[in-house]
Amino acid sequence: MKGRKLNPVLILFILVAVFFVVYNLYPLFGGNNPGELKNLNNQSYSSKTPVIYYFWLQCTECESTNKAVSEAAEHYRGKIEFRLINVVTNKNAKSIANMFGVKYVPYLVFLDGNGNLLKKKGGETSYREITEIIENLYPKVKEG
Repeated sequence: MKGRKLNPVLILFILVAVFFVVYNLYPLFGGNNPGELKNLNNQSYSSKTPVIYYFWLQCTECESTNKAVSEAAEHYRGKIEFRLINVVTNKNAKSIANMFGVKYVPYLVFLDGNGNLLKKKGGETSYREITEIIENLYPKVKEG
């Protein structure tokens, strides 16, 4: 008696279905918002947002950057608005990323008040690096 072979198409379908369920339900159980950051998952892009942070929860480099961004958001509360985009759960992530040439996570995009790109910073980023960039790009934040 020969063993029964599984259909490769069926296996692929099951894997895709599991992936879809896990990544669409994950925010309900674990959240997708590091710290007190505002979430863009159900909002459209606003050109008045000075700092946009692209991340993915399963990204190892994002873990330390999540903490640094949360600390910077607290430090600049009321002066700089931070927005985050989870590239897996945000339905607008790809179109917004294309606007700024974001190709990987973690990634920070710094804008002026009119939504114009001032600076991009990809890869793992520390709190010190974020504050240096902010104080160089937004001198009034440092003064006030």
